[in-house]
Amino acid sequence: MMTRVLKALFAASALFFGCTTTPLGEGGGASETVACVSPLDNGNCHVSVSGKSFDVTVMICHELYSPQPDDTGRYRDIVTLFSGGDTERVFTGLSGSVYNIIFMDSSAGLATLIRFDNSASDRSPPQTKELTRTGSFEGRVTIVAGDGSVQPAIGYSVYLRGTPLSALTDEDGDYRLEMAPEGSYFTGTYKKDLRYGGNRLEHTIGITGDSLSIQNFSLEENN
Repeated sequence: MMTRVLKALFAASALFFGCTTTPLGEGGGASETVACVSPLDNGNCHVSVSGKSFDVTVMICHELYSPQPDDTGRYRDIVTLFSGGDTERVFTGLSGSVYNIIFMDSSAGLATLIRFDNSASDRSPPQTKELTRTGSFEGRVTIVAGDGSVQPAIGYSVYLRGTPLSALTDEDGDYRLEMAPEGSYFTGTYKKDLRYGGNRLEHTIGITGDSLSIQNFSLEENN
């Protein structure tokens, strides 16, 4: 039951943020699961997953994508249907740019990200990566008013650029984002607000498996 709920949540978030969510296989807990991305001609790529048992979802985002209104068009929305037993597929229309292809097994807490650069004239070699334990990060977003007082930033989105992963701050300005693949990212915070900045505030963060990173944000009131 929990596996189906998590899978549905990731599917809903990816579709909402304009990313592709594709189930590639069904099974129990993932073990030694390997993802492979092989470039093809005309902006196409072959994606496959192998392992003992897995339940993997694939999300494809432009490397500059983040869930912000002014980033419309910086992702590729591909509508493709898969049967539960599929373990490979060809994605089309990815020419002339760089995309992050994220493989995630939410039931086992495993994921990996493969950077697919299809902007060069020469075809890049196939890339193979094993799904590893995901990491989490959390922190607090605050707003510094003109008089120097500090208050929590409520309802702000904190995101990992180049992925559909994001979290909202609570009434204390706290957030927690989980199931992030290992790697180095730009993370930022945003809320459409006339008084406070934030849509351009970004930091770099490193995510490692089975670990918790801390990233706080301090926004200043606009004059």
